[in-house]
Amino acid sequence: MKKPLHVLEVPSLLDMCREVLIKYFLQFPVHDKIPAKHMRTIAASLPTDLNVDITAKYIFDELYWELRCKHVLVLSDCDIRAHAMTWKQLFFENHVQMVPNVLDI
Repeated sequence: MKKPLHVLEVPSLLDMCREVLIKYFLQFPVHDKIPAKHMRTIAASLPTDLNVDITAKYIFDELYWELRCKHVLVLSDCDIRAHAMTWKQLFFENHVQMVPNVLDI
């Protein structure tokens, strides 16, 4: 059945809330009151170059950290077995190794 042309598709309230949370995550990193299934969607939609100080404290979803490892660190060997089986730990172990290179220490 075809919808009439005058009927507009309106996003659900849930989708609109997710978009707002994604857009303003750096200013208002809300996470503790959001159900895990929704936080996973939000985390997967966040840019992978967000401030590390914010993401370290507020993003626990492994999918986000996997994406960040693959896009920001551009690691060819992303083997989490050597990093306590977490993408977040893999990211930070590599991130800390890169800091002296940036500071020329």
